[in-house]
Amino acid sequence: MRTALASLAILTLFTIAVADSPKGLKPRATAADYPVFQQHIKLALGAEQLSQKQVQHAFATELDKRYIVVEVGVFPSKDGSLKLNAADFMLHVAGTSQVLRPAAPETIAQVLYKKPSTSHDVTITPVTSVGYESGGRDIYGNRQSGGMTTSSGAIVGVSSNKKGGTEGDRKTMETELRDKALPQGEVIQPVSGYLYFPVSTAKRVQYELEYSSNGQVVRLQLPSPKE
Repeated sequence: MRTALASLAILTLFTIAVADSPKGLKPRATAADYPVFQQHIKLALGAEQLSQKQVQHAFATELDKRYIVVEVGVFPSKDGSLKLNAADFMLHVAGTSQVLRPAAPETIAQVLYKKPSTSHDVTITPVTSVGYESGGRDIYGNRQSGGMTTSSGAIVGVSSNKKGGTEGDRKTMETELRDKALPQGEVIQPVSGYLYFPVSTAKRVQYELEYSSNGQVVRLQLPSPKE
């Protein structure tokens, strides 16, 4: 009985550990394997801005043209740990004073999610009828000739159309974005993942990624992605 309880306890702890383990992406071998990187006292940081095509291939969620996706690799020093927080990152828009902050996966899913709405569309269908009238006399006794007759009108109908996604769609988007996001919390080993920044302009501009935490400031000039 004790053995069974002990096994159950170990299994429960293992399940919790797996559930709480960071996801994100598989880090590259070193920070130098990213297009831009910088070595600091307590960490090395590498980054890459994804192109629209890369975003379309990486996500089922339609992020392109609405969010800038940056892959970030964080490599703690061998004798230390880091406490990562998405709020420690920002994007500077080159040539302006604009600063972009990462958007949370649940926020993005809510923005992109279209609630189902029921709309009643009024349809008007024109109708024309053709008939024949025989001759006869009017109330004064005058003879009237017969012939072809036409009449026109319309049939008015109301149709109900439901448009939009479901709550399940929103949760699916949120799960995908969260699972691929840069892990947060205390890390002692290299981690990697995406940060999502809202697009501020339709123009093609260059961005600078900044990481600032506990007096450490790392800045990386992101090369324009190749389509």
